[in-house]
Amino acid sequence: MDVLVLKRMLNQVSAIARTQRKITQLSGENFNVFRILKLESKEVRTHSAFLGELLNPAGSHGMKDIFLKLFIEQIGFPEFDTDSAKLIVEKYIGQIDADYLQGGRIDIYLESKDQYLFIENKIYAIDQRNQLLRYHKHKPKAKLLYLTLKGDEYAAANDDMQAGKHYHQLSYRDDITQWLGRCHQAAAAHPFVRETILQYSHLINDLIGKNTSDFMKEETKQMLLGDFASFESAWYCKQLVEELAQEVPKLFWEQFNSVWAEKLDETVCHLGIYPISISYEKDDALSDIYYSFSIGPLTDGDKVPLETLDLFTQKATESNPRLIVSHADAVWSSFPNIRNPDKPSMLELFDLADSSKRTALIDSMIEQAVNDAALLRVSIGTLN
Repeated sequence: MDVLVLKRMLNQVSAIARTQRKITQLSGENFNVFRILKLESKEVRTHSAFLGELLNPAGSHGMKDIFLKLFIEQIGFPEFDTDSAKLIVEKYIGQIDADYLQGGRIDIYLESKDQYLFIENKIYAIDQRNQLLRYHKHKPKAKLLYLTLKGDEYAAANDDMQAGKHYHQLSYRDDITQWLGRCHQAAAAHPFVRETILQYSHLINDLIGKNTSDFMKEETKQMLLGDFASFESAWYCKQLVEELAQEVPKLFWEQFNSVWAEKLDETVCHLGIYPISISYEKDDALSDIYYSFSIGPLTDGDKVPLETLDLFTQKATESNPRLIVSHADAVWSSFPNIRNPDKPSMLELFDLADSSKRTALIDSMIEQAVNDAALLRVSIGTLN
């Protein structure tokens, strides 16, 4: 392969990319209120709240049940009456019991004439123990939808919920983007609603790694089709990119591990005589990265008293509502700025490959964990 040809091809692609950026700048596409307010990955504050508002016949959009009807048509639930539908975001269905078989909060809860539609909304959060099973037990006849960026299958362990039988998979990539397109058309005469839907659609395209314009792609394809040597160079670059996609996560982990060890002590504080520690976890190669606080016994074979466990989880969740109780001896929180460094999206991969952006990301993650540890230390300190 001719190195000069490779350089020429890369220069041509760079020129096309500059043109694309100029078009984006002139169109104002980069101005997105969701990104400006740092709400891209907030499942409750952004995605459940916005989807719930569109689906709510009493929503502030003023278009009654038009958007809900479009959604019901798309998912195939004709018996659901949209005229009388009532919607609640983060519907509380009771305290989670000791066996994790009852209770919790349903992200989007719709009810109409004894018909129920539940949406469990997952952007980056991991599945909680028996989460869908608890919702199914609450209303066994409810249509239960499991919504993820790419239509992933529910992955909670020891849970007999089956896709297609107990719940239905939806994706932002296909189902929500298609529905939003129809909503955008339906809101043609309502400019504020229409443009807000368009901005949210652009946000979803960013999250799933989909470009909102095909200009750069088509121009590049035509350039490569007209020049075999450039095509050969592009194929070589493709192989390099595939290798880099494997190497970049390793760079992330090396840097993250180093900064974590430097900035965070394993033992946060003590509740009485029992140590409370912090660690970060990934259950497997496909799961999210998260960090957790746990309280443990002094020696192997020892047990933390139940009243101490209860006090720990109580003070931990009081110190920070973001912390979620996973077990009697642990609470956890996801890192909102990245889901899974081992399986990054296209845009995440670009950011991780940039040393300055990677450093800023890691610093923000460490800062979040450090701040939460400080809050927990203060909360626990009032008891000692």
